[in-house]
Amino acid sequence: MPHRALPIEGFDLRRQAPWTQLFQSFRLALRIRQLLLAAIGVTVTTVGWRAMEPASTLTPLTLEQRAPQFAPTPWPWERDLGFDLSPDPLDAGEPPVNALWALASGLRNPQRFFSQVFGNWSVTLSPVTELLTPGQRMFEPTVPAAERLRALFQLVWWLLVWGLFGGALSRSAAVEFARDQSTHLSGALRFAGRNYLSFLVGPLLTLLAVLAVAVLLALGGLLSRMPAIGPLVGGVGGGLALVTGLLLAILVMGLAVGWPLMFATVSVEGTDGFDGMSRAFNYVYERPLLYLWQIVLSLVYGSFAVFCVLFLGQLATLLSLQGLSLGADRTWVESVADSAPALLAPPLENTDWALQADHAADVAAGLEVGGGIGDVIFTFWLRVWATLIHGFVYSFFWSSATLIYFVLRKSVDGNDLDEVFTGIQPEPDDLLPLVGSAAMGVDLANGAPTNLSPLPPDNPPYAPPR
Repeated sequence: MPHRALPIEGFDLRRQAPWTQLFQSFRLALRIRQLLLAAIGVTVTTVGWRAMEPASTLTPLTLEQRAPQFAPTPWPWERDLGFDLSPDPLDAGEPPVNALWALASGLRNPQRFFSQVFGNWSVTLSPVTELLTPGQRMFEPTVPAAERLRALFQLVWWLLVWGLFGGALSRSAAVEFARDQSTHLSGALRFAGRNYLSFLVGPLLTLLAVLAVAVLLALGGLLSRMPAIGPLVGGVGGGLALVTGLLLAILVMGLAVGWPLMFATVSVEGTDGFDGMSRAFNYVYERPLLYLWQIVLSLVYGSFAVFCVLFLGQLATLLSLQGLSLGADRTWVESVADSAPALLAPPLENTDWALQADHAADVAAGLEVGGGIGDVIFTFWLRVWATLIHGFVYSFFWSSATLIYFVLRKSVDGNDLDEVFTGIQPEPDDLLPLVGSAAMGVDLANGAPTNLSPLPPDNPPYAPPR
């Protein structure tokens, strides 16, 4: 069913205020296919990163040894979304911290509550932070060469993984937003697979351009080492070095804030990576204020959206465990709840989970056989549940980046918001075009036109006017 906003007395938000379409990113990111793609992408990224980590990260280290080492990468279900929803620390005996209790504490301190719900911008920027962390690690002066090389491999692995899953997420959001058509999970992955190199070429070309400009500056620095005339050459070329540095700053800033638009360009237009790079730089520097406004709006709205998903996930976990406690044994329910990821945070400490009837003992006796396997399976589903919640962060990021591209394209190029590449091309006509009498529909044998419809049989023959 279409999700178009109805115009109000001739005022269409989609045409006259296109930036308001950014609020559809919540709806697009909640699709199950989006959550699955994001959850798989986060898990594959974590598996690759943990495989590249040294064994020393899993063993205790002294304070002197910890500085140059990587911290172990947590699994998706072990990560914190960054909401500081704890009640007033001066209050003693407060229940566990989670989104459920945060609503109650928000009534006592609404200013702090809303500042956390709408101000947790770091959670919306988690994909960007995850990309920049190994890049920052590469340039830290205290990091050994081996650790810098490992950071480079992690950066490349992130690009390889999200070149596929990020492209699929962006493509799925683009088709549903523009055409109100759902894209199957396999269809989004096939599109990302066919255009995999195009998704990677844009950021890689920009990185190569940055390295090329940096090499030019380094060569200029080498000229200043020439004996006798080196300082003179360095002083004369100082102006050229400043211009080159300006070019380098433009490339770095464009890459830092515009690389998600490169993915969106390939997903929406179906073009190559070079077009994605050129459009991203063009839109960023043509409409910087509009782009900045949409980024701020995405950060605020994304913080609220992630909190809503976290609240629903924790509430679903709590209600599920309480429902099981109506017939299950207290020990088993508590053991399952204790194994739940911290992201779900079920409040169990002050809850009576078991029935006080003899039926609880019967259930416990029945769970003794195979109970360990059941706990493992239940814990697996809890981790999958937490991973889907964490995957929503990435799903929202790629969906909002795609919608931002639509708005910028309409502002710069004037394209409608419903224009998206579908891959359907008109079939070529191998027949030669008709010319002369054939094009006019004239039968050369009889000398009469063939494109005139015949007269009805009951009508008299045509007679010229008198």
